[in-house]
Amino acid sequence: MDTSPCAKRSIEQFTKPMTIVEPVKFVSDYLLSELTLSPINETVMLHVTCSSRRMGLESAMLSLAKACASDVIVPEHIQCCGWAGDKGFTTPELNEAAVAPLKAQVPKGCTRGFSNSITCEIGLSHHSGIPYQSILYLVDQVASPAIK
Repeated sequence: MDTSPCAKRSIEQFTKPMTIVEPVKFVSDYLLSELTLSPINETVMLHVTCSSRRMGLESAMLSLAKACASDVIVPEHIQCCGWAGDKGFTTPELNEAAVAPLKAQVPKGCTRGFSNSITCEIGLSHHSGIPYQSILYLVDQVASPAIK
């Protein structure tokens, strides 16, 4: 699944055995062995979603981002974007309160951020002053097939 909250929820709800992964786990488990990553010399922001933290993927997400960019900033005191699934559409003050300290933590010269949930990325983009998008875009930018 392309977002961590959906993957986490599906893992909890489906009773039949199946493998469900979100972007970071998919890249880590299935793609990295097939790719060569050439990191960009850029400072990027990284938002680790609540669901990624609960699935134990925080270090994998940080490692992946660091393999793709020279400087990765994980803002302090933002453990959750406050979007709460789709609640940010109808109760935007949740998101605004959760990410209030974000904009002040964006370093000068940093022009983009990454995460693994589109709804989080909407709120993060709105309140940080920089666009956020899926970490898959960063991986795609720096990846090439591994030579074997």
